[in-house]
Order: sequence, then C-alpha cells, then structure tokens
Amino acid sequence: MYLAQNLSSAALWMPDFVIVCQLQPGTRILWIDNTYDRGIIAYLRREFGQEMLDLGPHFHRAIPHNKQLTQKELIHLCSYVLMHAQRKHKETGLQPRKGRVVRYQSTWLRLSRLHGEVKRHGYDAIGNRSFADWDSDEILVFNPARVIPVSAHWLHREGNDWDERFWLSGPIPELDLRVISEKARQEEE
Repeated sequence: MYLAQNLSSAALWMPDFVIVCQLQPGTRILWIDNTYDRGIIAYLRREFGQEMLDLGPHFHRAIPHNKQLTQKELIHLCSYVLMHAQRKHKETGLQPRKGRVVRYQSTWLRLSRLHGEVKRHGYDAIGNRSFADWDSDEILVFNPARVIPVSAHWLHREGNDWDERFWLSGPIPELDLRVISEKARQEEE
C-alpha cells in the first residue's frame, strides 16, 4: 500500500478522492535516502560478488541461504539500489525492452520486491527521504493492516500542471472505511 505525506503526490495516484490514514503505533519504517556507505557496498561486492549489486532490488538472489545481511548492510544496500535505479531510469528513459510494450515502472514498484528481506529485519514499510524525484515523500507499507483509514474526502484541484493547488472537501459518508480495514486484515492473514 502506497502512502504519501504530501497531498500533491497523492493526487497523482488518486485523482478523485483521498483516504486520510494513520499508521498503527509501532509501525517500523526503513527510511532510505540517496546516500550510502561506499565501504559497506564494497564489502558486499567482495562478499557476494558484483552480481549482487547488478541485480538491483533482486539482490537477495545472490545471497546464499545460510547468510543474512545485517540491518546496517540492508539500509545502505537499499539506498544504493534506490540511487542506481533512479539514475538508470533517467539515463534510459522509457524504452521498450525485448519487444515488450513501454510502460512506466516507478522506483517504488521495483523496491516493493524487497519485501521479504526488509520484513525479515522487522520493518513494516520502506520510506524514501531522497527528495530526488516528485514521489520521494511516499511510504510503501507491506502490511495493509498497519494502515488505519481515518476519513475519505473528495479531492479538488485548481490550476495547470505547473501550478496546481489541491484541497479536500468534507468527509464522504457513504464510504465505509471499516470494511476497507477488515478486508486488509483478512488479506494479510
């Protein structure tokens, strides 16, 4: 589940309405940014080979089953993956690959594949503090049951693409948020 702290980011994904949420107390977010320790990355390259870094968000495939990353290694590796995914996306743009149709695939979609490794270290979500792209205020929550919907509002916008302003109307009473929460809990179980 993708959450945005900024209303303009949420408006890109939900053009008609917004669900205001809060995270359950104790939700652990792995915050990543555009800095990483080069020494840790060099150590991981020596320990697991260049393949680990080339795999991007699939780096877990290069780690033998009897080995595990430390929390510090995971944080720096995730930041490394994020930085290089953003740079590669900017360099290559939206180009077809091997005959497939061109489609936008955000860094967040690629990072969502880190679910197992991040969850193993006790985190419930990944947050981006790089502020390198328009969507860098988003949080990717792996367990929807950790998200508590508070209220739903119609989203209003005014202006053009470069100067848009957003605001919310009063709550939408016909949207039963308890049903959404219960469904998320059942899906997680």
